[in-house]
Amino acid sequence: MTMLQNQTSLLDRIAQLRRRLRLMLGLHAVGLVVSAALWLVLLLTFADYLLHFPGMLRLVLLLLAAGAVVALGARQIWRIRRPIPDSLLASRVEISASMTEDEILSAVDFLKRRELQGNAMASQAIAAAERSVRELNFGSALTWKPVWKPGLMALAELATIVLIAIVVPTGAHLAFLRWTDPLGHHPWPLKTHVHLYWSNGMPPKIWPRGDALTVAAKVTKGFSPHQRVWLEINQNGRRLPSVMMVWQGQAHGNLFEAVILPHGRRLRLRAVAGDDSNEPAVSIRIVPRPTFVSLQATITPPAYATGIPPTVIDLFSHSAQAIVG
Repeated sequence: MTMLQNQTSLLDRIAQLRRRLRLMLGLHAVGLVVSAALWLVLLLTFADYLLHFPGMLRLVLLLLAAGAVVALGARQIWRIRRPIPDSLLASRVEISASMTEDEILSAVDFLKRRELQGNAMASQAIAAAERSVRELNFGSALTWKPVWKPGLMALAELATIVLIAIVVPTGAHLAFLRWTDPLGHHPWPLKTHVHLYWSNGMPPKIWPRGDALTVAAKVTKGFSPHQRVWLEINQNGRRLPSVMMVWQGQAHGNLFEAVILPHGRRLRLRAVAGDDSNEPAVSIRIVPRPTFVSLQATITPPAYATGIPPTVIDLFSHSAQAIVG
């Protein structure tokens, strides 16, 4: 075997190892990007199901997620395209083969610096390295386990998505619509429904300021005696602390009540329970209780009492008595 054949053989095997490493990096990058994208799909979908994101927030989150996936993909491309030194690959081969004399690393270094002509030590080092690696499998310097890990994670995430789509196809289709059309109207079905209840069918339009107002609400879906039903109060445009409504017992079924003392000029009320916070607010005008500002009595004499004019008495300062007839 000539020195040129030694050079070509060793460098060719290093180059072949580099191509395999780039292939492994590429497969790892694909698995990592796909796994990250599917993980974001699951995370955002479950978060949206629990929290019912508004459309604008869904759009912002969608753009952020897409940007994160693109950035991750760009970083993986940079990792694949960056130079991989021959010395790094030679060192990996020596470590995998438990070689401690740096034969391959020294031979590669001599070959890269082209120190063959007239350099007996370089020629001997290259020949010794060639003999050492003749039966050595360079592929063992690379392990496939880190490559398959993100791919297996992506397959598990994809299987989870497919399973969800099979078990709850309506929910999966709704989730697809909510994220592909984030500004459209595609509400999640509510597990709870609550609404304010008025005994005469209509809320009062006005209410005396400071008088106790009993507010009732009925849970018509997802009722539980231990359920928390809240009364949201907005007074004069300012949000007040919510009041927890009290279940009225089995005799009243699914009825909850709370007593409040309205003040200000305008009161807005809304019942909230479970995942139902979409009940329209009820607006009530708060007015002062009517008061007497003046009170008068007019006493008119009978027809036979001619010449006597009617008498007006201020009842705030005087009392009056008169005989009818």
